[in-house]
Amino acid sequence: MNVRAFAVAVNIAVAVSLITFISFAGAARGQTAAVPMPVLPIVATGSTDQTIRVFNSAGKQIQSALAHESAVNCLIFSNDGKRIVSGGDDKTIKIYNADDLSLEQSLDAHDKPVLSVALTPDGRILASGGADNKLKLWNANTGKLLKTISAHNGSVRALAWNAQGKRLASGGADRLIQLWNSDGTPAGTIVGHDEPITSLVW
Repeated sequence: MNVRAFAVAVNIAVAVSLITFISFAGAARGQTAAVPMPVLPIVATGSTDQTIRVFNSAGKQIQSALAHESAVNCLIFSNDGKRIVSGGDDKTIKIYNADDLSLEQSLDAHDKPVLSVALTPDGRILASGGADNKLKLWNANTGKLLKTISAHNGSVRALAWNAQGKRLASGGADRLIQLWNSDGTPAGTIVGHDEPITSLVW
């Protein structure tokens, strides 16, 4: 299998914070995820304090919302910067309007904490991975569940779509990287790590 176009970045230690070297005045302790908006100099963060916070490039908080009933484990912007998607310890996925953090959808997603989320570049399909070892595909516009896949022999900790939105990669606690077509059918397996996969980029 040709995997040269597929870049995999793995941090063997669990990434407790993705914003270690960014310091915002007044930012909450216990941040678990941080992601920049693709189209504006804005950063959104998720925390064990159950909130999502949005900061501008000067480090000023401009939005905040109580997002989940427990820790926010993962967070992404849509490519057009219009939506924020989060996954939490409360087993739910939340989809927010990025302008004002108004809640658009709440999905009862997994039987255990949601650990990873990923949107196709066009924002139409949402993938989620959980501590229940499941990978799920959703219609991101309607919230309809499209497919449930027993993806790994362990929690699904990382997800990434390719630039065309035709292939999805999932990384698991079983140390495997599984490749999937956009309809959820298997497309291959990559083996190469001795510890759980915690992050992916494609």
